[in-house]
Order: sequence, then C-alpha cells, then structure tokens
Amino acid sequence: MNDHPPSHLISLIRQRSRNHSSQTAIRFSENHQWQSMNWQQLGEKIDCVSRCLLKDNLPIQSNIGIWSQNLPEWTIADLGILQTRCVTVPIYPTNTAEQARYIIEDAGISVLFVGEQEQFDGALKLLDTCECLKKVIVFDSRTDLKNCSQALYFSDFMASAPAESNILTERLENQSLDDLYTLIYTSGTTGQPKGVMLDYNSIGASFESHDLLIHIDHTDVSIAFLPLSHIFERAWSYYVLTRGAVNCYLKDPTRIAEVLPALKPTVVCAVPRFYEKIYTGVNTMIQKSSPVKRFIFKTAMKVGRTTMELKRQGKTVPAYLESLNQLADKRVFSKIKEKLGGRIRFMPCG
Repeated sequence: MNDHPPSHLISLIRQRSRNHSSQTAIRFSENHQWQSMNWQQLGEKIDCVSRCLLKDNLPIQSNIGIWSQNLPEWTIADLGILQTRCVTVPIYPTNTAEQARYIIEDAGISVLFVGEQEQFDGALKLLDTCECLKKVIVFDSRTDLKNCSQALYFSDFMASAPAESNILTERLENQSLDDLYTLIYTSGTTGQPKGVMLDYNSIGASFESHDLLIHIDHTDVSIAFLPLSHIFERAWSYYVLTRGAVNCYLKDPTRIAEVLPALKPTVVCAVPRFYEKIYTGVNTMIQKSSPVKRFIFKTAMKVGRTTMELKRQGKTVPAYLESLNQLADKRVFSKIKEKLGGRIRFMPCG
C-alpha cells in the first residue's frame, strides 16, 4: 500500500470535472431515451447544489438525507452535500415512513432529498412529527407536492442558487480526510438501526486498494443498478467516476437484463443473487436442450475452467488448450457474453 494519504473524493471529482470537461460522465434514461451528461455539466450541477445548501448556513458536518431510488440527481445531490463538508445520510427507497422517521430523528436531519411520489408522501407525514426536519426537496417534477410549504422541486431548488459562494470556497479549501462523508444505517434486524460512520480516509483507502487489483479508465462503462443507498454501489460508482468511466443510472433494478444489450457495460458490480439468476437461467436452458448440446456445454465449461485456473496461477496455457478455449468461447461463452452486452471485462461481487 502507498504511504501517501488517499486523495480526497471531492478533490478527485473536481479534478475530473476541470480536466476532462467534455468527456461523458453519466448516462440516464429520460422519456425512454438514454441521455448523457458531460463532466462540465455534472460539475456545474454539483456546485449549484452546494451553493443552494449553504444559503441556509448549514454548519460543517450537518447531516442531510437522501431517500430515493437510483437517479442521476442522487449523485448530484450527494456530491453537492459533500462539497459543503456536510454528511450524507442515505435512506433505502423502499423504507417505510416509520423506518425513515427513526433515521431522520436519530441523525437530526433538517434537509431531505426524496425521489418520487412514494418517498415524498412518506416525508410529508414526517414533517409534522420530526421536529428537526425543515425542508424536503423532490427530484421528480411530476410529484404532487400537495401544497406543502416546506417542499420544493429539485429544479426550483437549483434555480435559486446564488452565482457564487465564499463559504463554499472556504469549505473546499479546508476539507479534511478526517471529515465524515456518510452515515449509513444498518437494516435494524438486530434491534434499532445503527449509523455506521465513514470518513474520507476510508473511501480513499478503498480506491487505492482497488487500483492495486484492477484498472478502470474513460473507455469503461458501468451501470449503477444496485441501490445507491447501500455503500457497495455508491462507493463503486464513485470509484468508476473518479477513474473516468461513464456511470449509467438505472432506476428500476428489475430492468437490468433489458438494458445490458443497449448500454454495453464493461464493468458492473453486483450481488451473488444476480449471478445465481444468470447461472440458473443458463442451466435451465441447457437441461432443455439436446444431449449433443449438453455435451458441448459441459466440455466448454471444463476447458474454460482449466484455462482460467492456469491464467489465475500465472502459468502458460498450452497452445492446444488455448485453441480449445477459443472454440468454446465462439460456440458457447460468446452467447452468454452477448446477453451481458458483449463488452464485459469483469464484474465485481459483494
């Protein structure tokens, strides 16, 4: 491991925005079409969130909540919060109002970003019962705000940003690796949820550990389909973004199989269940095929395993085995790869 301290997440994001302004940063679906946002546009929106938040004179390390499914606004709000040296507190999009209430009260959240109608309706109930909660900002402009004076749309929130902020400049200059960047509440299966405190040192060390094992750059494409409210997807998304890859936001995780051929990702982080479903699907299909096809598949798997194990051990793969592996890839594995978009390099699992 390197001796120097890990770079600050916000510094890495701002460097990327400054030095690679025209490169695509994120992609997202809008009106059933995939749209792109470059680094300059992303950076401007993040700064806008920061300036808007600082109008309320939020103290350093204030806790601000995000209760939403995966949307580009999730990341924009999160990074905007972090630039002000405040702390993001994620809430699972499927949490009930009562589950959200515990987190909001325990963390003392005064400002809450929400995704769509479902989360807003939950937040609306909490405005009356949570004394700390003062403002709700809604990402989806189709949400009915029900004449709530403490709620506004994200677009209106952004439109109110001052042109500049000396406070933001000062906070960026004084950012510290020892600052908390997030409080992540456990599921509460063993009693009340506990807020896990993570600082910038931890995410920086995580990035450096990844760099020792893998390489990600601007030629890569990732899909954020696991909940950003969980540290796995959120940290992975920031890793790929800081390394220059394009991050694609999928609001509905059940659509992952549908979007893979369209987005053609090179890297996607997933949980074991995702691979189990692929494994089950492939094996079910094979069991229904002819004896000849089952034999070809079984042989291809044996050749593939042997080849991969030799490569994993750093040994030379014999020419005959390499030829067999190429044939297995052409006849069997390429068809599975195509279902994943055809460009997958690797898929980290957690």
